[in-house]
Amino acid sequence: MIINLIIMSIEKKLAFLDYKSNVYQVRMYSIFLFGYLSSDEEILIFMRDEVSKDDNCRVQKVLAKAFDEFCKKIGYENALLIIDECLQNSNPNTRRSVTKGLRIWTSRPYFKENPNEAIERIINLKEDESEYVRNSQS
Repeated sequence: MIINLIIMSIEKKLAFLDYKSNVYQVRMYSIFLFGYLSSDEEILIFMRDEVSKDDNCRVQKVLAKAFDEFCKKIGYENALLIIDECLQNSNPNTRRSVTKGLRIWTSRPYFKENPNEAIERIINLKEDESEYVRNSQS
């Protein structure tokens, strides 16, 4: 148990260090790690508030996957409150990234059994102020 905590601490430090890179592929790798470490609230907040500001579209795609990994880890039904908070975020990248797992065609078990949970969240983005967010919901 202690060894796992030490390893997670090292992974967390490396992910934060890697995110400072000017090379977008290195930042993508760090965000991938953030997804697996996202049960740590500090990382989840960093993804929402800082990573979402990255102007590289590839980085934003990995952010969506990292957030989806967070939801998968804690259970989509347990992530609904955080999803709802992120859907109200002023940053369009944050709003877009949290909807990846909501999309019906992803066949997430929770949303497959409870499609209205996904639909009522996605439908609101149809009128989003950001064309980027609206187009991503097609």
